[in-house]
Amino acid sequence: PLVSAEDQASRAREAAREAGTDWVLVSDADERVEGWVSVDGLVGQETVGEGDLQPFGHFVTREESLRAALDVMVESPLNVAVRVDEDGRYEGVVTHNTLTGELD
Repeated sequence: PLVSAEDQASRAREAAREAGTDWVLVSDADERVEGWVSVDGLVGQETVGEGDLQPFGHFVTREESLRAALDVMVESPLNVAVRVDEDGRYEGVVTHNTLTGELD
């Protein structure tokens, strides 16, 4: 799930719950991913930007291979690869289910 740094922490908790995660990706106003925050890191915070934002090391683009996505997933504490466009804007996440679906 993706939320803005300006969003209310309650909105982020709801987005995480709906996605079945305990974290959310955090973007700037242009939907460029700035990092991620755990739901626990939002306790006592009014907005997402006040949370304990963690950097997301590497991103993948649509031009990159599934192998590149897998490499990023293995190194990610979230076990996902975040896909961005050429301007660094969020396009989605690659999960284990995504990879499995592509291999079938």
